[in-house]
Amino acid sequence: KRQVHGDPRNVHALHNRGICYERLALFRNAIEDFTLVIRINPQNANAFFNRGCCYDSIGELDLAIADYSTALEIDSKSGQAKGVPPPARGTGDFKKSAKKLN
Repeated sequence: KRQVHGDPRNVHALHNRGICYERLALFRNAIEDFTLVIRINPQNANAFFNRGCCYDSIGELDLAIADYSTALEIDSKSGQAKGVPPPARGTGDFKKSAKKLN
């Protein structure tokens, strides 16, 4: 928190905090941080992908798909975005759906 408050434009700190929020299932907080990262760096494919995962987790299917698509547009070689399993879309449980693919 101190790192983000010390420099609110620190993309790495914001992104890492967003990931922490996501892992704690604080999806709306994570979405806020990933959105800030995207405002600072609109070419950050990882932020779009991670925000998409959060939207998927709260059942916001359209927003999730839009973010996954944007991540792929930015980085067509993105292993993360390419790996978005179709069953995950709309389930609200990306990680559970991803396990089904393995």
